[in-house]
Amino acid sequence: TVALRLPAPVAGGAATELGLTALSFSDVTISPAVIRSLPSSGQGAERYEILLSAGALQKLAEMQNAASVNSLLASAAGLVYNGKLLLIYDVTADAFAGSPYLYRLHATVNSALRTAV
Repeated sequence: TVALRLPAPVAGGAATELGLTALSFSDVTISPAVIRSLPSSGQGAERYEILLSAGALQKLAEMQNAASVNSLLASAAGLVYNGKLLLIYDVTADAFAGSPYLYRLHATVNSALRTAV
């Protein structure tokens, strides 16, 4: 299974505004999902391509009150797969007649790729 790690809503207050409250996250399972291993990077990092249904992501974006699927994915801390937190470094959408039907996410266990892209 694949889960998107999203920031949990925070209660307002002085402690939160000053950064004294630890961030909390929730993992939301997404299905259907297809995961493919990609060749390792030059740094030896595990890389994956994750294919996700646009419909499932759109429903999740609405449930999370996100402006769009792209803003939902931008707010995510990453994807959880096989107990590993994968950092998303690239997102593309395949569309037909102007409507996305599939999202391709590229993710890695190593954060070095995130800054390289």
